[in-house]
Amino acid sequence: MARSSARPWRQAVCAAALAALSGCAAPPREAPVVLRDMPIAYAQAEAPVGYAPAAWWTTFGDPVLNAVAEEALARNLDIAAAEARTAQARAQLDQARAGLWPTLGAEVSGSYQDLPAAAAGGFGGGPGGGSVPGSGAAAAGGGRIESENWRTGLNAAWDPDL
Repeated sequence: MARSSARPWRQAVCAAALAALSGCAAPPREAPVVLRDMPIAYAQAEAPVGYAPAAWWTTFGDPVLNAVAEEALARNLDIAAAEARTAQARAQLDQARAGLWPTLGAEVSGSYQDLPAAAAGGFGGGPGGGSVPGSGAAAAGGGRIESENWRTGLNAAWDPDL
């Protein structure tokens, strides 16, 4: 029984291989026809005097064609304007897709203060400001208080749109 079930599988593989290989049996291609060279009279022809390639349709003398062409030119948008609209659309698409991705942020800030001890509101030894410990300066001499503050932070957020 196992032999009979394997036979249709083999037949299907052979049929698929024959179908695939039949594409390789194509008739030979014919060589393309070579056109003759352009006649010398055409090769050295010059544009007629007064030829205006920008308004070529006016040579037909058809007022309807002229009107249609002028309207098309008036309504035709400049390539730069089309490129700007394409860039704007891409930016809007990027902005719309931005919510699909995680957001990452980093923050670094720092501050430095150098204050007279009297302005610091009595940070010092005695009442009314006194002297700054370790500086040996009296209240009248005006010690200094320096402070540096540094802050760093990282954040990440992602709201999957289910």
